[in-house]
Parts: sequence; structure tokens; C-alpha cells
Amino acid sequence: MIGKKLLAAFAATLAAGTLTALGPVGTASGATTGTSSPASFGWCDGRNPSGHSDPTTLRSAFARGALLELRYSPSARCAWGRLNRAYSTDSVWVDRSFDGGSTWDGPLGTVQGNTYTIEFDDADVMMRACTNHGGAYTCTAFA
Repeated sequence: MIGKKLLAAFAATLAAGTLTALGPVGTASGATTGTSSPASFGWCDGRNPSGHSDPTTLRSAFARGALLELRYSPSARCAWGRLNRAYSTDSVWVDRSFDGGSTWDGPLGTVQGNTYTIEFDDADVMMRACTNHGGAYTCTAFA
């Protein structure tokens, strides 16, 4: 989902101070809730992503030495967050936007340590992975 709409949403998010693509955000856990999703949306919400044969990393960021990734399965159209080289007290989650990044549903699927979140349907929406690593909030750029 790359294009003028995505770039405009990204610029608006940066201007609002709620996201720095490779750095801290104000308080990612204070994300606002977006519009309701369609009834058919969310078929993979809450599933374990480990069974996909085609996972790929869409976005990544470093948070004080930890590697934060937004992972994705093209065949399932589902995304999840993954954190590596983290402390056991660090957390990882995903945020999802139904309105081009103006508002975010999240944190979704929060877990702690070197692990990955459950997956969430991301068909035609924007997603980002976020972490609280050592007290610093960081999110990947969204995709």
C-alpha cells in the first residue's frame, strides 16, 4: 500500500508527533480507536502466525538494540509484530488503522520478551508494530 495517500498519512502522523519511523513515539499505548471494521473483516484476528509458509518482514526498526519487526503473510493477508534481542520485561504489540493512519486501534496482542504477537487481519488497512523497550516507545513505519 504505497502511494500518495500513504505518504500523506505518514507525514500527518509525524507532524502530530505520534510516530517516529525509527525512533520513540510519545505513548504508543495511548493510541486512539479508529472506525469499526466490516463484519467480514478480522478472520485471522487472534490466530498464531507460526503456521504460515510465506512470512516476510514488511518494516523493521531498532529500539535500543532490540529488533522490532512488522511481519506479514501475503497469502493470508495477516500481520503480526515480532521482537528480538529484547529484555523479558519489554513488550511488543501491533496497531491497526482503518482510516489511513489518522487513528489507531491498539495496542493489539501485547506480549513480553523475545517473541511475536498473535496475528491480525490487515486486508486494506495500515499496520505497525510497536514496543516498549527499556521504557522507550518505538514503532515501525506503517504498511
